[in-house]
Amino acid sequence: MISIGIDPGMTGAVAFIDTATGKASVFDLPISPVERRICGLQLARLLREHAPVSIGGRVYLEELHARAGGGGMQQMGSMMKTVGIILGSIDCTRLPVTQVTPQRWKKFFGLIDKPSLGVVKKTDAQRKAASLTKARELFPALQGDLKRAKDDGRAEALLIAQWGWRNAK
Repeated sequence: MISIGIDPGMTGAVAFIDTATGKASVFDLPISPVERRICGLQLARLLREHAPVSIGGRVYLEELHARAGGGGMQQMGSMMKTVGIILGSIDCTRLPVTQVTPQRWKKFFGLIDKPSLGVVKKTDAQRKAASLTKARELFPALQGDLKRAKDDGRAEALLIAQWGWRNAK
């Protein structure tokens, strides 16, 4: 079976882990050449190419929620549109999907800030760097795919796929 992790967003990624061999691969989410959005057709093809029907797979998609002060209505609307395209692509492949909150998978890897008196909360950049560090540690064969700071979407997709594999029931 293939464990598939998706970090949604325009800079998101999709990762595949073969649970029989542990071999992993990661790709940026495909962007439509016509308009700035995820290309659902290319994503569905990528999913089926790396998780063929004969092997099977399960998608673990990071679940997003609108939040107050989270960047405004336009940004949240764009993110929800992206998630809709991703869910439509998954639906076309007939792969089962499990949505997981960032808090749940990040806690599994020890990536959650533990608030305490006098401790400054990590910045977004520090949290992304921590995800990259953890993914580099767990997937040394993919160092080339995780070398830039902007590869945090790839790192998080790999961690989501790993979480799914390790927590599958």
